[in-house]
Amino acid sequence: MDDFRNARINFNQYDFITPEEREKYLALPSTVEIRDREVDVDYDIDKRGGESIPVARLRLPKLTR
Repeated sequence: MDDFRNARINFNQYDFITPEEREKYLALPSTVEIRDREVDVDYDIDKRGGESIPVARLRLPKLTR
């Protein structure tokens, strides 16, 4: 298992995405402001009904009273 975890995997990112697409995705915000607080944004792909759907998830803080 250690060998697997420590294995070096080399690949060319441009085999998977064009430079233009990469720039577009890098321009997406990593945080948004909600009620004067910075909130992290996580991007992912969900599989629903055989389709890949892009999603953005916000990590909302717990409400304190």
